[in-house]
Amino acid sequence: MGAFLMALVLPRQPVRVTVEDATVDQICFEFAWIVLGDRVKAGRLRKYVDATFDANPGLAAIGEVLPLGKTFVLPEFTVEADAETVRLWD
Repeated sequence: MGAFLMALVLPRQPVRVTVEDATVDQICFEFAWIVLGDRVKAGRLRKYVDATFDANPGLAAIGEVLPLGKTFVLPEFTVEADAETVRLWD
């Protein structure tokens, strides 16, 4: 019996930096973890940070650590479903 693979979508989300030493990488990871409910999957996302920089011109110029109060948008991002692992031998 085959399994259906379904992509998940991280929704567009406005963000305001409310903690010191926050980075775009950290904020993307934490949001993905909340939405996906899986820390490992959130940590393996490819190109979500790049998509965030693309959606927010000038954000990369600020530097690695974002200032308190900075606002930006996490873009809608499609997360492809993992393929089911098939074991030939148990």
